[in-house]
Amino acid sequence: MAGLKESVNFEIQEDLIKMLEHISQEYNLKEVTSPFIKENSTDLFHEDGLFSEVIFGELASPERLTTLGYIDLGTEVIHPLVYKALKKLGSLYEGILSSKRYATYNTEINDFEEALESDDGASTGYSFFLKYFDSLAPKKTGSLSRDTKVGVFDKYRRLALINKTLVMPAGMREYEEVGNVSSTEEVNTIYRGLLNLSRGIPSRGSDNPIYDTIKFSLQRKMNELYTYIWNILEGKKGFLQGKYGTRNLALGTRNVISAADASTDSVDSDKYIKSNETQVPLFQAAKAFQPVVIHELKANFISPIISDGATQVPAIHPKT
Repeated sequence: MAGLKESVNFEIQEDLIKMLEHISQEYNLKEVTSPFIKENSTDLFHEDGLFSEVIFGELASPERLTTLGYIDLGTEVIHPLVYKALKKLGSLYEGILSSKRYATYNTEINDFEEALESDDGASTGYSFFLKYFDSLAPKKTGSLSRDTKVGVFDKYRRLALINKTLVMPAGMREYEEVGNVSSTEEVNTIYRGLLNLSRGIPSRGSDNPIYDTIKFSLQRKMNELYTYIWNILEGKKGFLQGKYGTRNLALGTRNVISAADASTDSVDSDKYIKSNETQVPLFQAAKAFQPVVIHELKANFISPIISDGATQVPAIHPKT
């Protein structure tokens, strides 16, 4: 069951990837290049920053709630969804990417094997891992959970390396200033981190292993951004299910089925549930048959007391 649930979650996330790819191709997005919020010595938003009115639209305009931007990462990192799958396929992969563990690459099985730093061909780091990324073939074991992750990796290998990331509309994460106190959404801190890290990688020579530490920091920051957005979307109260996947019932009821208390002194007792009977809570039963219940209440209880068109209701008996 856990493997099936994980498989469904991956399918949902794959659909989100396709949607974001369509958005980036369909619209001419402007690049965010500055981590600064405002221009020097002014109250105007920096025209290249995260709240730029040039990039995201003027304040209070409808465009500011719908216009996306993007950040150029300056190098290639692994898409967080694929990275998540790789991480669960083997801790060695993350160990190599973080430069904490050494390995050699076995071309016969197309996979990494842990090694000592002194072993022939042993290396580590982000650049070393990406060197064999296209040929990497994690082994399938027959486990639904593992094979699903391997499937995700194989399916999206050609799309897995990204060098840009979308920036959500400024109106959804707006900068606020009350008095001398300013505040922004947490996601803006993540975006600023990406901008600062990307500036540490030169336009040329980004494949040099000397920048592996920065690349892995970019990877972690991208994972953080992905987790932040996914937490907003997932679950019953998430944006997708909460706004577009809700199920509202009219003249009906929806409830969790649970076992009834069948304890009784005798099988002849009215409390004993027979084989052709069931128990439903009174409120749930009234909701399920709401039109009938309303009619019966009016016909048998309300009408004998309150006549049609009455402006006064005798609610208190004077003697009792």
